[in-house]
Amino acid sequence: MHITRPTRSALDTRLRALAAGCAIGLTLLMLPGLSLVSVAPPAPSLTLVPPSQGGNYPDFMFVPDALNSTTMTLDLGLAQPGVWNAPAAGLSMIYDASEWVVAIYYESFILPIGKTLKFTNHPSRCPVAIFVHGSATVAGTLNLRGLDSDMDPGGTSQERFAHRASPGPGGFHGGLGRSSTSGGGQQQGSGFGPGGGTLTSIQGLGYTNGAGGGHRLSGGPAVPSPAGIPGARYGSPRVEQLVGGSGGAGDPSGFQSADGGAGGGAILLVANMSITITGTIDCRGGAGGYSFIYYGEGGAGSSGSMRLISESIAVSGSLFAPNGWIRLEFNQNGGLGGGVPVFASIDVGQADNAVLFAGTAAPSVRIVSIGGSTLPSDPRAGMSNFELPDAHAAGSGAAVVIIEGTNVPITAQVFLRVTRARGVSTGEVSVSGAPTGNDQSWTRSVVIDFTQGYTALQVRAVLE
Repeated sequence: MHITRPTRSALDTRLRALAAGCAIGLTLLMLPGLSLVSVAPPAPSLTLVPPSQGGNYPDFMFVPDALNSTTMTLDLGLAQPGVWNAPAAGLSMIYDASEWVVAIYYESFILPIGKTLKFTNHPSRCPVAIFVHGSATVAGTLNLRGLDSDMDPGGTSQERFAHRASPGPGGFHGGLGRSSTSGGGQQQGSGFGPGGGTLTSIQGLGYTNGAGGGHRLSGGPAVPSPAGIPGARYGSPRVEQLVGGSGGAGDPSGFQSADGGAGGGAILLVANMSITITGTIDCRGGAGGYSFIYYGEGGAGSSGSMRLISESIAVSGSLFAPNGWIRLEFNQNGGLGGGVPVFASIDVGQADNAVLFAGTAAPSVRIVSIGGSTLPSDPRAGMSNFELPDAHAAGSGAAVVIIEGTNVPITAQVFLRVTRARGVSTGEVSVSGAPTGNDQSWTRSVVIDFTQGYTALQVRAVLE
């Protein structure tokens, strides 16, 4: 099976290495009048989370939202620029653009039973990483779900863009539905992300369903099948790259139709001492909308990813990412409720061998320029005609897209996903042109037609 490593548009999501090890010793005591007795010392904790540079990190405190006493919303947009593994004194929430992650540091983390912690996305829409110097307990709900599409498919094009379902941190939007009941108006579109459901044709009146987003598994099929391509699989069981779920395509009906659901978020939770889950971590994707008038549905968004690393992990609660990836890395199984559940969507490993971010030597691909326009290192454009793009293709029509690979075999298969904000898409395009360079650094080019306007591009390489 090919393992694909997606990158977001024009941003190299290179990972940085951090590894730590520990050894478990055995003390032998000779007591007078007794046989030889062995006593194991307390289990050492990991040192993946460094101590604070100035006193302790803050303890997590549940501060309820003004209108809901059981929910706390943490705004990732408040993160300050910095390096994820070098928090400055007094700085506990950092946005590292080179790693595309918001890192949050706590001394201890306890989410109480009956309480929910959710997030407002950073402007870059990156994943979230929570680092705990001590122990972490999730007794409530850690909510990174992609939102369901609105049930009502009505509204103007601008209203639809403003109120579309939000993905979880690191996830991607679903495609919009058609904004007119007459068969005209603004057309629907495909889902976004490496595994977004693709809209390939517009259908007539009757039951229709947009293609679903893919991640660990392929997305759900479109109805009828010529209307779309199910989202592709991407990622790997080791969750080496922290990336969320992809969006479902809009309902392909030629009449007023519903939006696709948003992709679930991605989270890395690291605690030196222990992680205990008696509540829920939820990274599911959102459901597509439904038209009560024309009986059509938008495609569902796919689940995101979660990766938990600690000296000891105990799970008796729920880990929800049915179409995404889950990885648990620990040295000791805490054993609550039978210990860590191992089933098809969960991969396990040793915490001593944990690599949080794989460094500048990691293989990566990125988009360098479009039509001669150099892309920013931290692109943040939204997908609507009412937001500024990251780049303008000169003139109209076709433009050359330059792709750069680093530490990727020059013979690797490379694919470019082309997603229109509105209208049908072709999905992925094979970048088959002859590369220039070597296995350490190369460039390739491909010509893309931009006549349909606002478009998102994402590149991935397939590594054997």
